[in-house]
Amino acid sequence: MGKVFVTGATAPGRLYRIDPTESSGSVFVLSSSLGSFPNTLAYDGQRIWSANAGSTGLPGAPGSVSIVRVDSFSVTNVTSGFSHPSGIVFDGTNIWVTDPGDNKVKKLGSTGSILLSVTVGSLPRYPAFDGTNIWVPNFGSNSVSVVRVKDSHGDPLATPFVLATLTGNGLASPIAIAFDGERILVTNHNGHGVSL
Repeated sequence: MGKVFVTGATAPGRLYRIDPTESSGSVFVLSSSLGSFPNTLAYDGQRIWSANAGSTGLPGAPGSVSIVRVDSFSVTNVTSGFSHPSGIVFDGTNIWVTDPGDNKVKKLGSTGSILLSVTVGSLPRYPAFDGTNIWVPNFGSNSVSVVRVKDSHGDPLATPFVLATLTGNGLASPIAIAFDGERILVTNHNGHGVSL
């Protein structure tokens, strides 16, 4: 679409659009109907998904996931099964949300329903997808969980599982992960970034 979409930790949550073809500094509010305290966005080719931390932005405050149609910018907020959604990522087929409220990464269906929950480390935050696995930084346990999302034999019904839990190597309250095409890059809340 050639546009940039942004959210911020507000209540109610807002979705903004920045259009690089318009005058510098032009920011438009597309919706003020996201759940409270949205943290991150993901795009699946048709919809924008938002992980919303909840009424206070702290664990324990019921959170939600918002689904925004890009053709109409209508919003559906889903609360069932979410404690404190934090990070969100698209794997090419499904949306996955980390939930530090119950230390899980959750695979979502097209309506936002939870299809599967995988237990990871303590306080999972902002994950990345490398084409095969989801890498989840576990802020509270100084670790990274590697979750295999697709079966290597092509079985679409295969259950995702934690392939590995990585520790050491400078991990100190890891908070966000990125994939550069070769390596997984991790930022730490305490200390320096590391490469896995």
